[in-house]
Amino acid sequence: TNPSLIQAVYARFGCESNRMDKMVVHRLGMDTSGLVVFARTNAALRGMNALFRTRKVTRKYEALVCGKIEQDAGSIDLPLMRDYENPPFMRVSTDEHQRALIGLDVDEVGKKLLESPKD
Repeated sequence: TNPSLIQAVYARFGCESNRMDKMVVHRLGMDTSGLVVFARTNAALRGMNALFRTRKVTRKYEALVCGKIEQDAGSIDLPLMRDYENPPFMRVSTDEHQRALIGLDVDEVGKKLLESPKD
């Protein structure tokens, strides 16, 4: 997690332990501008850590896609493992590892982000 982000959150909200390093609960999207979850109290830190550890937190990702989408819905159900050659990425495992069930739903089709004017 970016130290300047932690400093900014700590400066704005503070925390019970007075230690910036004890505020970060979880980081989604390690190498992206993903979501960072912070806790202000020790009880909140313990509780939120337990929720992530026991997989009670549901994550929802949204994406803008360029190109043709073949299906309006579907799922991916594959065993995943850490890709030690390319951290922090995961890869499909040939053995039974952590099961990843990902549901895919297309919400909207036909919007263009950028369109050149016609001549």
